[in-house]
Amino acid sequence: MAQEYPEDEFDAIAASRKVHGTHRPHRSNARWWIALVVILIAAPLAGWGIIQLISADTPARDATATTSAGTETTDPGAEPSESSEPVETVPELPTADLDASVLVLNGANIRGFAASNQELLTTEGFTNVEVDNYDGNTPEVSTVFYAAESDQGTASRVATTLGIPEENVVLAPSATGNYQVVVVLRADLSR
Repeated sequence: MAQEYPEDEFDAIAASRKVHGTHRPHRSNARWWIALVVILIAAPLAGWGIIQLISADTPARDATATTSAGTETTDPGAEPSESSEPVETVPELPTADLDASVLVLNGANIRGFAASNQELLTTEGFTNVEVDNYDGNTPEVSTVFYAAESDQGTASRVATTLGIPEENVVLAPSATGNYQVVVVLRADLSR
């Protein structure tokens, strides 16, 4: 059992002090500051990384995309003809499949933009057109993606109907999902 001692002058001095337990070392707040800095820097970086990873599924413009510009062929051994006009041949594009599955994505952040372009396509004769919103970062301009070489004519017809330049028609199977043609609309196309 603990013994009780009468209060003496040392107890009076200890009671008058504002700081108690000075024999204990002072704890640094460095741990809390480090944790705060890590949270303020690491959390936004992790979020940015996740967004970049998700948006990497939609490819940027394919560097191997070709235009439909014709080329002139000449025989190096032939005599020059009297006609000085170059003869250009325009390759014939495959015909459009109006029953192809087409997805129109509104990436312009303009209400009803995809629906109005869906109307243009259905007026043109396309029968299987769906719309949805799009919040990806790529592509930066309105682009038509198509899934296979056989869909090039359909993609070109979609682009022509919507006023998208032919250089923005890209073969990209990974960007089309279950659709034959996917259109990403951006503000550069707004009417």
